[in-house]
Amino acid sequence: MTALAFRRDSQPDFVQEDFARNRADLPGAGLAWLDARRRVAMEAFAATGIPTRRVEAWKYTDLANALESELEPMTPFHGTLAEETVFAASDAHLLLVNGFLHRTRTANGLDIVDLGALAANVPDWVKENLGLMAAGRDLPLGAASLALMRGGVAVRVRERATLHLDFLTPPHDDGRASHCRVLLVLEEGAHLCLLESHRGEGTSQTLANIGMELVLKPAARLEHVRFQAEASNALHVTSLGAKLERDAEYHALYAALGAQLSRLDVNVRLDAPGAHAKLHNVAVLNAGIADVTTVMDHATPHTTSRQLFKSVVGG
Repeated sequence: MTALAFRRDSQPDFVQEDFARNRADLPGAGLAWLDARRRVAMEAFAATGIPTRRVEAWKYTDLANALESELEPMTPFHGTLAEETVFAASDAHLLLVNGFLHRTRTANGLDIVDLGALAANVPDWVKENLGLMAAGRDLPLGAASLALMRGGVAVRVRERATLHLDFLTPPHDDGRASHCRVLLVLEEGAHLCLLESHRGEGTSQTLANIGMELVLKPAARLEHVRFQAEASNALHVTSLGAKLERDAEYHALYAALGAQLSRLDVNVRLDAPGAHAKLHNVAVLNAGIADVTTVMDHATPHTTSRQLFKSVVGG
């Protein structure tokens, strides 16, 4: 047995253990539709477990080998935070700390739901969309983010707006993992400029595991700028699923500048004629690994896509 194989076999699967211990206490537990989606998601995750390089799609992002120890679940933050931001101007600002919605500044045309406080009165637009993308066997960490979702946010866009999704991981005394979901639903003809940032501090290893679902109704347009600048010892995985209906457009610029290991899985389904996606990515690292894996599904004729990726070696 090689050293690598020994490390993987002896590594506890804290994700499945967490689900077995705490599933009844997760937000929305007892909602039949969410319980069912969580159960399917955990089965999808269990098919792979914490990915190693033995999983071909994760050959260069061996998450199990990067883990230093078992990670305990994140908890809500109750301390004081400095008033700073990556993007200065936006109509709305949602601050998520440790994966939990911490502070909200909203705007007209946006409906906001805290996924860490789900109860029986879940809006239909959340129930109809949450957990249907970025949660299958092809995205095992996305599946884990749904099964163990403790926090996150759902946003419905009804007109034109600019939204800053601001993720922050403060210092911790021990290793911690957050499992968070984001759902964005753009109604017909809506236009959103989404500014997404990820910042981290401290020396203890953390894992930010985020599942993001983008639903673009006919003629909706989403401009997405994503800035990942996590702490140098952080592990960061985002699983993104998008569905574009007729004449919908998704334009994205992803930038990775931090983390010990980061991975962005993007799965875009162009679901109706006229749908268009354009993805740009840049990675600038002094150390660590930044991986982006994309799947562009032209599910119907008369759909278009473009992708341009660049990497710069720092130092």
